Amino acid sequence: MKKPSLFKKISDKDVNNIKYAIKEDKYWKVSENDKRYYFVIILSRGRTPSFRGRFVRVTGFKTVEADDRIAWFCRKYRVGIVDAKEKRLIGVLTWSAFKRLIQNGEKITELIKNQSLPPYINKKAATNIIIRY
Repeated sequence: MKKPSLFKKISDKDVNNIKYAIKEDKYWKVSENDKRYYFVIILSRGRTPSFRGRFVRVTGFKTVEADDRIAWFCRKYRVGIVDAKEKRLIGVLTWSAFKRLIQNGEKITELIKNQSLPPYINKKAATNIIIRY
C-alpha cells in the first residue's frame, strides 16, 4: 500500500497521532476561552460543489463548507480550523504548523476576529504568526 506523501515528512509518532485522531473523531478547541473555533483533521479534498463553495469532510463535524480559495488547500490528513457556529472551514494548516500553533490559540483567535488569518498556514507561516502577534 502506498504511503501518503504527508507521512513521509513527519515522524512515526505524529503519523500514529493523526490516525488515532481520525479513528476517535477528535477535534480541539483553538482557544480555551472561545468555544466557536476548533482544529479538525481534514478527510477529503473538497471537490464537491456547494452553494457557498465546496463541501469538505472533517473529524468531529462530519461535513463543513469551505470557500473555493480555502478548499484549494484541502488535502487528506491536513488540519483545518472550523467555525462551529457557521459550520465553515476558515483555514488550513500543515501538521507541523498545528503542533506549533496549538499552544498559541489566542493569537489564532485574534487573527480570525481581525479577518487576517491566511487561508493556508505552513511551518514557516506559523513561526511568523508566533513572532509577530
